[in-house]
Amino acid sequence: MRFALAQGAAALWRAPQLWHEAARWLEGEGNAPAAREVWRRGLAALPREPLLYLGLAGFEERQGKMDDAAALLDTLVAKAPSAAAHVARLRFGWRARGAAAGRAAFALARRQPAHSPWPVYATAAQLEYMLGEERAAAAETGRRVYALALAKAEASAQAKGGSVPAGLVLSYASYLRASADLPNLRELLERGLLLLPAAEAAQLWPIYAQVEAQFGTAASQAELAKRRAAAA
Repeated sequence: MRFALAQGAAALWRAPQLWHEAARWLEGEGNAPAAREVWRRGLAALPREPLLYLGLAGFEERQGKMDDAAALLDTLVAKAPSAAAHVARLRFGWRARGAAAGRAAFALARRQPAHSPWPVYATAAQLEYMLGEERAAAAETGRRVYALALAKAEASAQAKGGSVPAGLVLSYASYLRASADLPNLRELLERGLLLLPAAEAAQLWPIYAQVEAQFGTAASQAELAKRRAAAA
């Protein structure tokens, strides 16, 4: 098997998946030093390849080498910034180092707006809610992060003549439902119906109907049904 991997590396050294799979195989065989060496050789050949940074960072984390894992993720964010890189750095910060490290990673992501679309904000908000120490305060912090993402998306849409991403509104609505924030959920749904094109806003009506069926009055349900029919 090692001979086959060596032959493959010689012929396909520009294929990151080959380096990654070879290192994972060696790790599975219990040969951690060899696995680390393969990932490092892959990065020497492909120094901007996210798969190899993420693979080696995950390996070092599994080996308990948190400083090495953090350094690899920091290098990835510096050399090849992307939403995926920032999300990985955020998640690592929270699970390995705690709230301060996770928030610092989010602060760094916000300083690279070209590489921090709304999924980065959504990840930060969800991590606050799930891992924050005090649930009510964590829920509010997460809500503010989502609100910031929506405000940025609105400003961008106005400047470029586009529209707010429907995925952001749906993710934000899901968050507010999970955190039982009914007033802000209703406000978001109303806002989303105005912000989104009709075809995308149609995704919000079933959510709104479920919310009113669970928490609304007969009058509010009837009014929403009338509005939904008119919008169809």
